Amino acid sequence: MEPRLVALSGTPGTGKSTLAHLASVRLGVHLVDLGVLAKECGALTSYDGARKSWDVDLERLQQAVEGLPRQQGTSLLVGHAAHLLDVPLVVVLRTDPRVLRERLGQRGWPTSKVDENVEAETLDTITIEAVEERGIDAVVELDTSSAGIEVLLEQLQQVLAGERAKYRPGGIDYSGRLLESSEGRVAHTRR
Repeated sequence: MEPRLVALSGTPGTGKSTLAHLASVRLGVHLVDLGVLAKECGALTSYDGARKSWDVDLERLQQAVEGLPRQQGTSLLVGHAAHLLDVPLVVVLRTDPRVLRERLGQRGWPTSKVDENVEAETLDTITIEAVEERGIDAVVELDTSSAGIEVLLEQLQQVLAGERAKYRPGGIDYSGRLLESSEGRVAHTRR
């Protein structure tokens, strides 16, 4: 099988690491943690203390990806910026914003960071960026809101085998949650 790079992206808390690790064990895919790679190649440029996150030099990260030894089969590039890299296939994990709020809250994140990520998920930010970067035919979406990990692994396996039509972008829409708060009341959205 020819070496192939596949981006596994999504808002923090959508299940990228969990699915990637299981895919590594069960499907034999090679994992590339982009957070680790970005640190190793010097692609972390500056730290945003307010958001508690690093800015990444995507050109430098892309060069590092291109310099990786080619593994037989599939290599999953895992990270919430993976969709911005030049790869032939992007798998975006999506999660209902109410479920995502709960998951991120359990991590102990500040409310502002939780709100920012929930808003990004509600507005399809990752999917939109992926489609803009790679084109709609190179992007698929998997919903991690309630599907068990075995179902998600099976869906990923189908996508890697070429079955993409039923996972095309646009099938998952959480925009109706835009004005909901975690309690179901209308919330103020900041711009």
